[in-house]
Amino acid sequence: MADYDRYKLQNPVTQYSKDGFPKQQQNPPGLQTDMTPVPDCGEKSYRGSGRLGGRKALVAGKQTAVKDIADLTTEQFRETFETNVKPTYFLYSG
Repeated sequence: MADYDRYKLQNPVTQYSKDGFPKQQQNPPGLQTDMTPVPDCGEKSYRGSGRLGGRKALVAGKQTAVKDIADLTTEQFRETFETNVKPTYFLYSG
């Protein structure tokens, strides 16, 4: 599937191998590099649409189970501020 291109019209009947895969056994944790064929999870073949080209993105996803800001410890408040406020400041000031 290395030549897969999601922007090119392809026939799904002939796109994938019909030979199946050989049975393989590995002791956990298994390694993809030891598999035949090596799976393609998109690390090298994925190509984005380009619609976000030239844009900046801020990803802030640290979440806690605190429901009231008064329940935050000083350290939790500092971490929350540095995760959510500081990056926004630097994103728009630079």
